[in-house]
Amino acid sequence: NLINIQAIFISQVLLSVCAAFFNPAIPAVIPQIIDKSQLAKANSMTGFIRGFSSMIGPILGGIAVASLGYAAVFAFNALSFIISAAFECFLEIPNHRNKQIARVGIIRNAIEGLEYIFRFKKLIIILIMVAVIHFFVGSIEVLIPVFSSQLAGTGAKNLGYIQTFFGLGTVLTALIISFYNINGKEVSLLFGGVLAFGAVCLAIAYLSISGINSVMIYLGPFLLLGSFIILAATCFRTLLQKTVENEIAGRVFGAAGTIGDISIPIAMLTYGFLLRLVTCSWLLATTGTVLILLSGLFYCSYRRIDVPDKGHLMIDPEFHE
Repeated sequence: NLINIQAIFISQVLLSVCAAFFNPAIPAVIPQIIDKSQLAKANSMTGFIRGFSSMIGPILGGIAVASLGYAAVFAFNALSFIISAAFECFLEIPNHRNKQIARVGIIRNAIEGLEYIFRFKKLIIILIMVAVIHFFVGSIEVLIPVFSSQLAGTGAKNLGYIQTFFGLGTVLTALIISFYNINGKEVSLLFGGVLAFGAVCLAIAYLSISGINSVMIYLGPFLLLGSFIILAATCFRTLLQKTVENEIAGRVFGAAGTIGDISIPIAMLTYGFLLRLVTCSWLLATTGTVLILLSGLFYCSYRRIDVPDKGHLMIDPEFHE
């Protein structure tokens, strides 16, 4: 009986600190142990596992809490982290560190990561797309509950249906990508996925403005939204892994994670405010239009950038289409 709100807050802070180190390490390690032609498959498989876990985890967690109690669930969760750490000890990661590079502090590491990013326009564009993807994922998280309540039937039930199909889209698409080789197509699929996401938002807005309020009609479009999100996310991770040197990868992915973490709450605040001014349907229409324009603009900009000289940015030859 020692658990209180302060203990929960402290635990959450500690978990967040651990995640800040762990999350950038995963995409940074993958290109060091996987052949570059298989990076997209590896990223999609991790996306599938993450999506499947996020769908099945709350269900199993609820059952476990109801039958075993909180103490047993916390203990099992802690054990799962220890088991995971034990398996990670068997990973064989090549040592690419340059012995001549002096050790620097955490702040200096972060600054060097940002300096590296701003030297290459292609990296900047990819990270802008990271911000765009996370921003509009945050917007959808705000819009879905409001949109569900405006449909016929019970708002909570509609929300459950829509969230299930949205999550199902991410899981199924990640599974498909893990079997279908998209090596060399990441650029087109990244920008195409964002454009398609915007087009589906426009379609949902059109259906809503037309007066269609049956939740069943919207399940397919929301499944597609989840599909295009995971497609774009897989592609931007693969592009970063292909273009960034292993020695700097952790810092770049840390920057990408920071951009994503900042973009989502900003989107929630922005859309929460805008929902007081305009309807959900018009916000979806605006979101779709902006995404289509941004994806086209940045795709053209990305293609116009000359390939940097060899020795500045390590790019796999298969990367160019």
